[in-house]
Amino acid sequence: MEKSITVSRTIERSLTSVVEELADKPGDVLAAATKAAVTKANEVIVHLEGRWAWFDLDESVEAVVGALEQDRSMARVPLSWKADKHKRLLPSLRGHLGLYSLSAKHTEISYTATYAPPLGLFGGIEDFLMGRRILDAVLGRFLEEIVTHLEDRIPAG
Repeated sequence: MEKSITVSRTIERSLTSVVEELADKPGDVLAAATKAAVTKANEVIVHLEGRWAWFDLDESVEAVVGALEQDRSMARVPLSWKADKHKRLLPSLRGHLGLYSLSAKHTEISYTATYAPPLGLFGGIEDFLMGRRILDAVLGRFLEEIVTHLEDRIPAG
């Protein structure tokens, strides 16, 4: 059974400036933000970290990054990945980064994805008890790293 998850953060930069930063090579921005490595034109190894309760996750995942798509008030970057080491706790995700204009100086960056908890019924129970919370923490940290990187690269104003 597929589940969905959305995590978002706000950056104090205009949508136009964020889109300009991501436009050419969004994979390079994600790699730099997470201190990871670009492997191919649209693939990147993204380093993810997160903490939930007693569990620390420190994992590199292979991500496939699509080209930025844009219209007037939003943009999106297709982004999917799969974990190698912690497949039970960090399932494969198919989704996108969404960029939405909140005001002239504020942009919401969100990650929306679908995933299937592993291990059938047991995996669904594990996801309910802790897997989703770990995933939420990891994705939140991922977006915070992107926001920090973009704030460092894009002048305020």
